[in-house]
Amino acid sequence: MFSKINDIKIDWTKYTSKEKLNLDNCNIFKFNLEVYTQIKSNYKNILSKIELNKAKIFKLQNDSERYIIGKYFTRLLIGDQLGINPAEVSFIEIENKKPATTHINFNISHSGNLVLIALSNSEIGIDVEFINTNFNFESLLTRCFKPSELFHIHNIVDFYVFWTRKEAIIKATGEGLIDDLQEIDCTQQTIFRQNKIYFLNSAYVDENHIYSLAYTGNVKNLKFWNYQNFED
Repeated sequence: MFSKINDIKIDWTKYTSKEKLNLDNCNIFKFNLEVYTQIKSNYKNILSKIELNKAKIFKLQNDSERYIIGKYFTRLLIGDQLGINPAEVSFIEIENKKPATTHINFNISHSGNLVLIALSNSEIGIDVEFINTNFNFESLLTRCFKPSELFHIHNIVDFYVFWTRKEAIIKATGEGLIDDLQEIDCTQQTIFRQNKIYFLNSAYVDENHIYSLAYTGNVKNLKFWNYQNFED
């Protein structure tokens, strides 16, 4: 049965640089866009040439900054866990060009003023969305959701719960963009897809953002880390 979004306030723990994580958990890190000013003078020493070139493609400055923040801190976090220079973290591409490492599963999402990064030993996908109360979500309902889902979608928050769940699932499975989002039924707390069972979790990050996480069943706990006051 579909569970409404978790209204329990997330307990964000301050992360200390170089801290070792329990990767049997799903570790979710939060960054505000303001952190860009703190890494502006250093990110070019960390990101690869391909990443730097991609950062230049974005038409909007905020989009470029969100991309840089996600790549920069993913490298720092994985470098912390592997004990290597973040610039030396090596990425590979798996299904649908999903970036991955051979050691740690990770996923990145950004929207509004936030960037979220998830790290774990398990397969994970994360999606965060800014709650745009002026968005005409009704135009997407019959194209993207099953009747069983439509039964539960009564307002913009319900819409974003289901939308972020679908996005998190296809990011976890590595499917990327698919043509038929209706085929993914998010009315349960678990979903069987690509021959695996994924658990779903949705909550408010803050009053303006909703996130959903999809992960395989061997995750012990969800841990939330506040990295927004990072200073290099």
